[in-house]
Amino acid sequence: MKPKGPNSFPPDARLRKRHEFKRLQGKESKIHAKHFLIVISPTNREQSRIGITVTTKVDKRAVQRNRIKRVIREVFRHFRSELLGTFDIVAIARQNAGDCSSEQIRKEILGALKKNRYLANNEKN
Repeated sequence: MKPKGPNSFPPDARLRKRHEFKRLQGKESKIHAKHFLIVISPTNREQSRIGITVTTKVDKRAVQRNRIKRVIREVFRHFRSELLGTFDIVAIARQNAGDCSSEQIRKEILGALKKNRYLANNEKN
């Protein structure tokens, strides 16, 4: 399925299967941020994909875990076109990630990707 626009988020832009997540574990680059661990691996696909893990250790409330996942998906959706290549990315929330605001999550993830030179460094971010 082809995306309908640069900011669309079709199902094939997501890591969904357990084996896709497991393939990335122990491989490639791991980026440690204060509230997240980001595992990133180059891929031969047409577009980058993301998978998100937020366990009950982060927050017992499903509402809070789902909010974190929504925010991460939005960050990826808006800045996927600025990635310097195509990657499979897994964002793993750490225990204290539930205390972050949406803006803090955005800044932390984008900052980590820029610092490690996976994301173009332009001023609108």
